[in-house]
Amino acid sequence: MSAPTFVDLFAGAGGLSLGLHSAGFRPLLAVESSPLAAETYFRNFIEDSSEAWTDHLSAPSNDQLRRGLVVGTTESVLNSGLRQRLPARVDLLAGGPPCQGFSLAGLRDPADRRNQLPFEFLAFVRELRPRGVLIENVLGIGLSFSRRPDEEPALVQLGRALREMGYFTEILFVNARHFGVAQNRPRVMVAGLELGLAKQRLGRIPTRNGPPEWHSSRPTPSSLLAPLVSSVEVPARAVLGDLDGQGYVFEANEYPEDLRPARSLRCSEEVGSPLGVNHGLTNHILRSHSSDTRDRFRLIQQLHAHGIRGNPFALAAKYGDETEGIAAIEEALRGARDQLVVFGGEPAAEHLPALPDLAARIYALRSRKHSQRLMDPNKPSQTVVTLPDDLVHYASPRVPTVRELARLQSIPDSFVFHGKVTTGGDCRVHEVPQYSQVGNAVPPLLAKAIGLRFRELLEPG
Repeated sequence: MSAPTFVDLFAGAGGLSLGLHSAGFRPLLAVESSPLAAETYFRNFIEDSSEAWTDHLSAPSNDQLRRGLVVGTTESVLNSGLRQRLPARVDLLAGGPPCQGFSLAGLRDPADRRNQLPFEFLAFVRELRPRGVLIENVLGIGLSFSRRPDEEPALVQLGRALREMGYFTEILFVNARHFGVAQNRPRVMVAGLELGLAKQRLGRIPTRNGPPEWHSSRPTPSSLLAPLVSSVEVPARAVLGDLDGQGYVFEANEYPEDLRPARSLRCSEEVGSPLGVNHGLTNHILRSHSSDTRDRFRLIQQLHAHGIRGNPFALAAKYGDETEGIAAIEEALRGARDQLVVFGGEPAAEHLPALPDLAARIYALRSRKHSQRLMDPNKPSQTVVTLPDDLVHYASPRVPTVRELARLQSIPDSFVFHGKVTTGGDCRVHEVPQYSQVGNAVPPLLAKAIGLRFRELLEPG
């Protein structure tokens, strides 16, 4: 049998496509509105050539569709008579609609047009009638924008719409850390299978009002999807420990056992490059920081090493009066010190400077960046987002590089990101630079696990 096919909507740089490709699916079409993200997709999945990309970007949408990537909105593709022009039936329609409108870290504006994009996904379901459906989003899609009892979350609406179109659906609450990804990344997915196919593959299926749920944090037998959950979580150092500011620390055949995940990403062992091209180490350019920023990062690392978490620099920024600010910081540090775990018989904080001196130093380095956190090398990283300075490297006084964040997302080194590295100001509204491409991606190892299960359900038994 030929490989099952898929269409990836809101494809971004291609994290979801990369995982499905590694699970044995064949891409028919990707749709992405950002030219910056689309270039990365094109040069990793279609042709690794800047000239070919320039030609593709200026080509008519019909020609783009034939090559497998349309740079435009999902609405424009829907209006083009898509079904008649695809070369094969779609086995799986997948996608991660932009999630900023639903994100609990955002404004959650009910008028945000991005909140309508999951429902544009449903229009593609009606048009293409795929055998399987997969929608990925943030947990906020499962919450209503208000407390009105009659207002249903988008997640519930999506599930009902799919059932009305003849799909058996299931809600998956997953965390990437349970799939071999070195990152704490909770997400929700809506998975669907044609009702007739679901009955054929699964036998008796639930008939209750709402779709069944599956949680990777407490895996139980699932009626539709039973993705493989790893019993071993991967800490940040296991995927970053072979890199320093200059490049690879080890030869490919000299990796220690605790860095096997890093070697796998370097050699594309679990998730492979679609074009089979490996350019070596790319996207590993260190960001430049001021001396004050580096000092702040060093102090964050020192506080963390002594058991003091949180971000006292943001607390300091709340005070315009220096004396008042230092007093508030000292009080906060004193409370943290009193709760410290004892190491080697001595409170760890005894090795820190005296509290008044430490509080004064923190105030001098104050910052309004309240979300900045230090990675713990011995645990999965915090969620990778689109801003490069939300995370601080666990060993160096700097933010992670694009490549290091890609590693935390389980994206192999053979996958190269293109376009500008970062952006700011008003440009953030419409530009998707490399850091944003990484932060928006679905971790390929998670997508691969889901894809392998879909293959079992879609292929003849």
